[in-house]
Amino acid sequence: MDFLKNVAKDVGKKSGKLVEGTKITAKIASEESKLKKLYADLGEMMHEDYQAGETFDEKYDVLFSDINMVMKTIKDLRQEAADVKGVRTCTNCHAQIKQEAKFCTNCGSPQEVPPVEAEEVVVETKNCPNCEAELEKDAKFCPECGTTM
Repeated sequence: MDFLKNVAKDVGKKSGKLVEGTKITAKIASEESKLKKLYADLGEMMHEDYQAGETFDEKYDVLFSDINMVMKTIKDLRQEAADVKGVRTCTNCHAQIKQEAKFCTNCGSPQEVPPVEAEEVVVETKNCPNCEAELEKDAKFCPECGTTM
C-alpha cells in the first residue's frame, strides 16, 4: 500500500512539473512572439523612413528593395483577387464593395465608378457583289440594293 502511495506522489509531482514546464514554455513562446512583433514594427518604421527619403547604410538597400517588390506583388495580387470577386476597395474606409457601387455600403462615401471597358467586338464582313456595300458575313440580302447573297 505504501508503494502505491509513493507512486501516486511521484506521478503527482511529475505531472505538476509537466504542467509548470508547459506554462513556462507557453510564456517563452508569448515573449518570443512579442519580440518578433517588435522587430517587425522596427523594420516597418525603418522602411517608412526609407520611403520618406531617409538614408541608411547600403547593407539595408537590398532588403528595402526586396520589401518594395513584395509589397507591389501583394498589391497586384489583391487587385487580381478583387477583380475575380468583382469587388474593389472603398476610397474612404477601405471596405470591399462591388465594382459598380456608387456609394460604399460600409461608410456611405461616394465612389468614383470605374469606366466599363468596352470589349472589342470583331465582326466579320463581306462586300455586296452588286453595289460593294459592306455587309455582315451572315447577311442573306444586301440592305442597300437588295441583292441576294
